[in-house]
Amino acid sequence: MPNCELSIVLDEANNDNFGGDFISGHVQVSVDKDVRCDGLSVGLLWRTHGHGDPHDVIEAESLLFQGAWQVGMPHAYSFTFTLPGGPLTHQGRLVNVSWFIVAKAALPEMDGPKVEREFALVKGSATALKRDMTLRRLQWNGWNIEETLPGLRAALSRWIAEIQFGKITTRLSSTRLIVGESFSVFIYLKSRYEREVNLISVGLVGAEIAEQDRHVFYRDEVVIVKSMSMVAGQRFEDDVRIMVPQQGAVPMSLSVADKAIQWHVVICVEVDGMPEFERQIPVVLGD
Repeated sequence: MPNCELSIVLDEANNDNFGGDFISGHVQVSVDKDVRCDGLSVGLLWRTHGHGDPHDVIEAESLLFQGAWQVGMPHAYSFTFTLPGGPLTHQGRLVNVSWFIVAKAALPEMDGPKVEREFALVKGSATALKRDMTLRRLQWNGWNIEETLPGLRAALSRWIAEIQFGKITTRLSSTRLIVGESFSVFIYLKSRYEREVNLISVGLVGAEIAEQDRHVFYRDEVVIVKSMSMVAGQRFEDDVRIMVPQQGAVPMSLSVADKAIQWHVVICVEVDGMPEFERQIPVVLGD
């Protein structure tokens, strides 16, 4: 059986790349016997890995060659890809995102060789964030547990707050957050009774999700009120600005197969004599 070896050489030695850049190079082929190639292809892909099974997403693929390879002859085939805006390279506790150029050759009656060359995508754009891929959902008697239970808890929290406290309204300036910029959170309270408010806070929380495990890697909380007495009919409102971290400090939103990087704005109101009111608003974080 002929021995066939592949190698990938990138034109730029720097492995750090931006979304929208071109990444180019060539695939070198070495054979020790004359052999026919049914197809030499090169692809651009990213992979989620870490906790649980890895999952590959092919962004682009190209057929470079079909035909005969002769021993002793040079064989090199050029490629160029335009890099998408994301997801960015990320090394976390549960979720990792890695980018690769992959070359493989199909040879008659044998498993052809395959080679990967890793590189880093360090800056991207929000256009790559929305994909038609979601987490595998937990089902129980036809109910989507991941969506149903948090929704029920939120509805119950609002119902208790309305009865025991009064009106609590929250609103975001946008649910699509841009790294390095700020967004605003509007909070409105109207007390139905005389109450002691112990805490009002707003936070931005980022978490890695892998299968059934969750790891919070980012939490930034702004305390608006530490202690405040409210009489019946009294109103309170505030418009708080929250700064989103710079790109590179935190990863973009991501959801694919059994892994995700999720971001939420969390609003908490603690009042004497009633359960804590907490609202978690999902947001998409990108460039």
